[in-house]
Amino acid sequence: MIKMKFRLLTLFIFGILLISIVGASKAQLDLFPDKSSACPTHTAYFELSVQNIGPVQDTYQVTSSQPDIITIAPDMITLNAGEIYKDPHVWYTPKTTTEPGNYDFTLYVTSMATGERYSIDGSIEVLACHDVDITPVSSVMVGCIAEKSTLDLIISNSGRDTEDFVLDTNYGKLSQSEVSLQPGTSETITLTAQGTKIGSRDIRVTAQSTTSYAYETKVIALQTEKCYDSAIIVAPERNEICAGTEGSFSVVVRNLGTKSDTFILSSTGGRLQTDSLIVAPGESKETQLYFTPDELKTYEITINAIGKTESEDVVTAVGANCKNVAVLLTPSERSICETDKTDYTVMVQNTGKVADTYVLVSNIGTLGKTSVSLNPGEDETVDLQVDGRKLGSGTHIIKVRAKSMFISTVRDYSEVKLTVENCYDLNMNVNPTEAQIDAGDGLLFEVTLQNTGSMENTYHLNLQGPAWASLKPSDATLAPGKSKVAYVYVAAPFEIAGNFDIKIMAEDQSGTIQKVKTVTVSIGEMNLPEQIPSVKPFFETVRMWWNTIVNAFASIGLVWGIVISIGAGLIIVSAIIWKEVR
Repeated sequence: MIKMKFRLLTLFIFGILLISIVGASKAQLDLFPDKSSACPTHTAYFELSVQNIGPVQDTYQVTSSQPDIITIAPDMITLNAGEIYKDPHVWYTPKTTTEPGNYDFTLYVTSMATGERYSIDGSIEVLACHDVDITPVSSVMVGCIAEKSTLDLIISNSGRDTEDFVLDTNYGKLSQSEVSLQPGTSETITLTAQGTKIGSRDIRVTAQSTTSYAYETKVIALQTEKCYDSAIIVAPERNEICAGTEGSFSVVVRNLGTKSDTFILSSTGGRLQTDSLIVAPGESKETQLYFTPDELKTYEITINAIGKTESEDVVTAVGANCKNVAVLLTPSERSICETDKTDYTVMVQNTGKVADTYVLVSNIGTLGKTSVSLNPGEDETVDLQVDGRKLGSGTHIIKVRAKSMFISTVRDYSEVKLTVENCYDLNMNVNPTEAQIDAGDGLLFEVTLQNTGSMENTYHLNLQGPAWASLKPSDATLAPGKSKVAYVYVAAPFEIAGNFDIKIMAEDQSGTIQKVKTVTVSIGEMNLPEQIPSVKPFFETVRMWWNTIVNAFASIGLVWGIVISIGAGLIIVSAIIWKEVR
C-alpha cells in the first residue's frame, strides 16, 4: 500500500514538472547596433530582436542593467513558438554628468513561465560634445578697500559646436554677460571687483551654455586692504505702488571706513531727492528715492553710492493695477447718405481704484471732447459727429480709444460699423461741347442726365448765355440709374458774330448736387443783300419751326423727333428756294 502511494506521488510530481517544461520556451536575442554613441542628455537608439525558439508560446519580460538610463518599450511581449519580435525599442540617454568614455550595459529577457533569464550585452560611447573653460591670468586679485581691482579671464570653447555662454559672478562685475564662441576659440573678458573689508574673499565666476550642459566655474581670491568702505541700504525691499502715482524708498548710506567720504548717488529708475551725500566715518545719512511706475509690471531698481568705495542695493517696485477704463460707442451699426451727418455717443467709465485722466481718439469724425477726468466708478458721455461727405460711399469702421494719460497699458476701445450710401448723385454730359455756325443758322445740343445715386431725385436745369439760346425741358425726375435727354437750341441772329459761351447748370431739389457744363458756339459773319430787312421776318418763322422741333425731341422721343426734323427741314429748304426765286 505504501509503495502504491509513493508511485502515485512520484507520477504526480513528474506530471507537474512536465507541465512546467511544456509551458516554457527558450529565447534567442539579437541587438542592433551592438554599439552606438551619444552626447550627454542625447539619446542613442537600439533595436532588440527576441525570438521564441522553444516549442510552445511564452511571455517574456525585458529589463536592463541600468533602468535609470535605459528605457524599453514594450517591456512585456508574448511570442508563439518560433515567432520573432523586432519591435522592442531601447533608448539609452546618458546623464548630464556622465564623463566621456565607453560604457557597457546588459539587456535581460526573462521567461514568465520558468523565470529563466537570457541576456545580451551592448556598448555606448559618451562623447565630449560640449565644454567650456575659464582661465584667469592670475588666481588672486589684490587691491585697497573701495578701490576697484580688475582681472582678465579667458573663456574658451573646448567643445565641438559653436555655442553662446552666459557669464555671471557672485561678486563684482564682468565686462560682458555673454559670449559666443566657435569650437577651439577663446575670448578675454574682465572681472572688476572691490573689497568691502580687510582680508580675502572668494569670487565665483561661472560660464553656462544657453543650449547645452556645458558649465564651468572658477573661484578667484580677492585680497583687500581697508582704505575706504561703505554700504547702502534701500527700504523697503519690495514696494507696491499704484501705476501712475509716486511712491518712495528710504536710501541710507553708511560710511564704514576711517575717513570722511563724498558719495555720488545714482539710480536706474525714479528720481533721488539728492544726488550726493557727505558722510563722516562711522556715520550714516538718509535720502529718498521717488518712483512712478508707468506700467503694470515689476521693476528692479539698482541704487549706487560711489565715493572712494562703491556700494549698491537693488529693490523691487511693483506697478499695481489701480487704474482701468472702459469705453462704449453706440449705436453699433448705422447707414446714412453721403450728404448727411450723424452723431454717436461715447461712454467712458473709470473702472479703476484711483482718479485718472483719459485721452480720447477717434479714427473718424470729430469728438466733442478729447480728454475726460474721472474718479473711480464715474463715467462721462462724449458726442462724436461723423460727416458722410468726408468719407465717401462704402462701409467704414469707426474706432474710439480711451487711454490713460499716465499709464500706457491702461486703455480700451470700442468700434462700430457705418455704411455710407451714394443716395443722390448726377452724371451730366453735353454733346457736342463746341460748334461753329454761320449767322442766321441754328444748332441743337443734347444734354444727357443720369441719376447715379440710390434714391429717386428731381433735377432742375438752367441756362446762362445769350438770349438766342434756349433749353427744354427744364426739369427731370429720375429713378436710380435712369437717364433723360434735354436739348439746348441755338439760333444765331444775323447781326452778331464771334465766340459765345453757354453755361448749362443742373441742380437737384436739395441743392446739394450741382453739375455745370459749358459749350462754346462760334458764329461767323454773313453778308446779306440790301433787302435783308424783308428777310428777317422769314427767319423768325424758321426759328419758330426749330422750337417746334426741340419740343418734339423733348416730348415724343428721339426717333419721332428726327422724323419731324427731317420734314421741317424740307419745308424750310423749300421756303428758302421759293423766297429766292420770287
